[in-house]
Amino acid sequence: MRSDRPKRRSGAAVRIVTAGICVLILVLAGVAITGGIEADRSTARLARSGDLVQAYLDLTRAVAVQHAAGEDRKRRTRPRTRQRFDKAGVVVARSLDVLGRFGDPADRELRARIEVYERLFTLEFERYFDALDANDIALARTFKADGDPWAEVLQGLVSEGGTAQASESLREINALRDSQANALRFTAVAVLLGLGVMVALWLVLRSLRLRIDDATEEDLQRLQHAALTDSLTGIRNHRAFEEDLATALANLRRHGTTMSLVMIDLDELKAINDSDGHQAGDRAIRTVGDRLSDTLRAGDSVYRIGGDEFAALLPEASTWAAFNFAQRLHASLESDGGGVTVSVGLAESNMLSTRDGLIEKADIALLEAKAGGRDTVVFLSGMERPDLTDSSEDRRHRGTLASALARAVDAKDSYTRSHSETVAELCALIATNLGLDGEHVAAVRLAGLVHDVGKIGVPDAILQKPARLDEHEFEIIKAHSALGHRILHGTDLSHEAPWVLHHHERMDGAGYPGSLVGDEIPLESRIIHVADAFEAMTSDRPYRRGMPDGDALDELRRHVDTQFDPACVGALLSGLGVEPAVAAAT
Repeated sequence: MRSDRPKRRSGAAVRIVTAGICVLILVLAGVAITGGIEADRSTARLARSGDLVQAYLDLTRAVAVQHAAGEDRKRRTRPRTRQRFDKAGVVVARSLDVLGRFGDPADRELRARIEVYERLFTLEFERYFDALDANDIALARTFKADGDPWAEVLQGLVSEGGTAQASESLREINALRDSQANALRFTAVAVLLGLGVMVALWLVLRSLRLRIDDATEEDLQRLQHAALTDSLTGIRNHRAFEEDLATALANLRRHGTTMSLVMIDLDELKAINDSDGHQAGDRAIRTVGDRLSDTLRAGDSVYRIGGDEFAALLPEASTWAAFNFAQRLHASLESDGGGVTVSVGLAESNMLSTRDGLIEKADIALLEAKAGGRDTVVFLSGMERPDLTDSSEDRRHRGTLASALARAVDAKDSYTRSHSETVAELCALIATNLGLDGEHVAAVRLAGLVHDVGKIGVPDAILQKPARLDEHEFEIIKAHSALGHRILHGTDLSHEAPWVLHHHERMDGAGYPGSLVGDEIPLESRIIHVADAFEAMTSDRPYRRGMPDGDALDELRRHVDTQFDPACVGALLSGLGVEPAVAAAT
């Protein structure tokens, strides 16, 4: 509907502009017609004035000829003189007729006076010529003397009329010149206005065209956004995920960088829908979408790819960075207090990764997370897709038990919340880079998840003390590994119990509880020891801030062969994308 508005506005604007042009054309046409009529009138008046001037000139010459004829008294030339007088009389009559037909009231009044004096003058001179014909010279002179005053008056009247008409002709000439100049000015103005209107129309149409194009582009962008956006959460949808994943993998192969894929599943959505209704389920889905958006770095993208399934693409992010992303997501959901939890599977790509292979790895990790009790994060490179049929019930039970024990420990120690899960994933990362098989990696991960289960028996006052422990308190804390061994030994996790017992042993024998040395310490315990130390150094405590990852790795390097297994430290460095030589140099 919004895209129709600019088009309707453009149609109305075009109609308004067209109407304005028509009105302007009519006005200009009226001005041009008026100017033409005025010019025609001026031309007609000038022609009439010219005729009148010519009539006065003819009249002046004719009167002069008649008056001059009275001076010729020679007998032999008298016929020709009389003939000239008569012809001049004809000219006078014709000129008077012109004055009568074309003159204004003043001309007609003057004509009447001229006509009177012309008759008097003609009468006296006719008598004059008759007296000459009778050879009565004295009488002829008398008639001529009587006619000369009339001739003078007549000449004065003709001269007066001619002068007035000449002035009128000059005025008409000036008026015609002015009307022509005005016509030229009006024409120039009309042309300029016409050009201006055409330019204005072009600008209006161009502006409207641009607005329509912008509106169309906005509609296209909105449609494209709608096609790539999930309507419930407002984040990108499955189609956008497929397009962005293909682009990210192409960039990865072209530039040789890395990328992590995070697959997220909203836990127990069906149970929420069944117990609280689908609106509650929709709220839970929106909550996950909102928290995912809040957790993003610049350049990251999140998607809803199914009913309760989400994904995130993290360019130039290692597995450890992806794990931190997942931990931030869990912390954000927990801070909401709505009870919404998610299970997360991680997969890191390389230049040889394919779309299907990367998604398969992330799916396997996600299935393992859900099988392990949900609300967990799993990265297990190279593992097989877990068997989720009834025959794997024991395996799922072990995972659920380990997750429950880990949450119990993390809930008891508020300063190390999610510590167990982080250690578990670091253990899986180290074990994978040491080349252990999938089942072995899964077992080490479970051991890492429950490595601090013995802290359940440690008093809260010691666990939550906002300062460093004294010697007596530290001895109480040290007992947690043995207590954890006893707890696990009586469960389905008895296989992992010895690894938990010795995860605080040192390579130089200065650890506890058995003071084992080197290879006497189970490999799995050495893995947990490195993972536990790295997580502890990088996490905040009430009495100190966590170290940057680089500083913590340097600390591990400095204590290789005394406290930590060098192979395990190297595997952690590789898993975090750090070259061992570089770490050693720092």
